[in-house]
Amino acid sequence: MSDKPARELTFSAIFCDDIRDEVGGKVTLVGVFSTHLLTPAFPIFIPRLGVFVRSAIPRGQEGIARIRIEKNEAILLEAEFPATPDQNAEAWPTGVDSPSCTVVDAKMVLSPLQFDGPCTLRVVLTLNGKSYVAGKLHVSVLSEEAKQKLQVQN
Repeated sequence: MSDKPARELTFSAIFCDDIRDEVGGKVTLVGVFSTHLLTPAFPIFIPRLGVFVRSAIPRGQEGIARIRIEKNEAILLEAEFPATPDQNAEAWPTGVDSPSCTVVDAKMVLSPLQFDGPCTLRVVLTLNGKSYVAGKLHVSVLSEEAKQKLQVQN
């Protein structure tokens, strides 16, 4: 019996300009947004918007996961995938604790995307009948003060 505390479900979503798979299994996220995408005016056209979702699912809670990307209340993209234990978990060396959770990465790209006014993008993860908001991106207009600062800098 392990004295390690039970793991909790953890998840996060990162919005970016692009997602690239690199040699050696690495993932590069290009142009990462914080919580806001600010624009001088609407409408705006975005050729690509990447969404990277990482979930750490405790052993025993695996199942079928669904990720949904919403723009306000409208569904832009929905994907379903198995959230199952790593096939190599049984091959861990003797004396080394096997992972206490299953890590699942989902890489999605919306292309093209147009925003006609302020909105919020939400990433919703559903696992075993429970839904969780994994991340949000608020799309809004720059304040007049911020627009003036940008004009001075240019």
